[in-house]
Amino acid sequence: MANVKVVAIENGHDGVQYRNAGEEFEVDAKRLKDGSTWFVESVKADPSIKEGAGE
Repeated sequence: MANVKVVAIENGHDGVQYRNAGEEFEVDAKRLKDGSTWFVESVKADPSIKEGAGE
C-alpha cells in the first residue's frame, strides 16, 4: 500500500520512532484503519495541531 502523510495529535510511537504532537510524517495507508487514534491524515488535520509542533 502507499504511504500517506499524517500529523500526530498526541505523542506516540509509529513503529520506527517516537513522534511528538504536531509532527508530520508518513505511514502506510493501512495504519489509518488499524485503530490508531494518536494521528490523523494530514489533509484532514486541524491547522492548529501543526502549529503546536515542538512545544
